[in-house]
Amino acid sequence: MQRVLNVLGGKESPEYADSSEYAEKLQPHFNEKVGNPGDGHGALLYMEEAYEALKAGNAPATVQEAVEYAIMHASTVEGHAHESVHGTGIKQTQEHAAHAAALLVGAYGKGDSDSPATGALAYAMKQSGLKISK
Repeated sequence: MQRVLNVLGGKESPEYADSSEYAEKLQPHFNEKVGNPGDGHGALLYMEEAYEALKAGNAPATVQEAVEYAIMHASTVEGHAHESVHGTGIKQTQEHAAHAAALLVGAYGKGDSDSPATGALAYAMKQSGLKISK
């Protein structure tokens, strides 16, 4: 779950949850010892930048909505991953990890996702005519 935090926030770990109940607890996100298979920029930041580009480019509303859902899911994942890492017991740690995993599936989806709420990024790609990689 710490690696999830590293990937979502990136090395700079900017605050993505200003109004969240987790806002004060989330800093700092990044733990150098755990590493990051990404490029360090932060998946949430990439999604937010993509959303802004879609808005500026007048992308179809369905695509914009799907990326909004992906950001919402990933932001919630961040809170659950934090709670999993800093949980007070194994049960709490596992419950938050399970919620984080389920939300990641909702954010990413599958190639056949037909809903922006349950397969946000796959749905956005499909609506844009792009193929999702496996």
